[in-house]
Amino acid sequence: MAERRRPKPYRQGTLDSLCGIYAIINAIRCVQGDRHTRLKGRELFAMVLRHAERQIPLAQLITEGIEPTPLWRTAKAAIREFNATHGASIKVDRPYLKTPPMSIEALHAAFAEEFKTTPHVFIVSLEGKYDHWTVVYRVTGRSFMLCDSDGLHRLGSDQCTTDADKLKNHHQIHLIRTTFTIQLRNDFKLQNSSLKYCLPESI
Repeated sequence: MAERRRPKPYRQGTLDSLCGIYAIINAIRCVQGDRHTRLKGRELFAMVLRHAERQIPLAQLITEGIEPTPLWRTAKAAIREFNATHGASIKVDRPYLKTPPMSIEALHAAFAEEFKTTPHVFIVSLEGKYDHWTVVYRVTGRSFMLCDSDGLHRLGSDQCTTDADKLKNHHQIHLIRTTFTIQLRNDFKLQNSSLKYCLPESI
């Protein structure tokens, strides 16, 4: 009798759905600009996870992910604690909560205009090809540039749609409840090269 083939082992992260937690962490790192050692990264991870667990059972968070409302509450609480313990001045907001639906071209233009002001990033929800939370840290002529926990580097605007569009086989970016900004307050001085510590080396 032939020996049974050994199944390929799962790797860490294969079975969890913690992209929302990582999106909050990566957004904080992008705007704060401090070099995080792995130990400090774990402390930040523990802090965000602790606040998330107050919104949703841990097993559900790990296996099913996190919806917009608990993610919003988690981000607010985690950033409040981060500011208090690190002397930071970061805020979180939902700029598109009451915005009428817009096309992907209008969203790209709106993001481009926002990035001209106080340094900040956007946490966005993707559906379609991905069911995923990610961080947009800037836009180029045709792309959304990402600081992403799953290794995504960019999304072309021609690959994306929004709630206002009805295209298939695209990355759908949801705006109304799921686009959050995390930014430095105007009274906080941005440290040099704030993004270089969290962006993929290939960007």
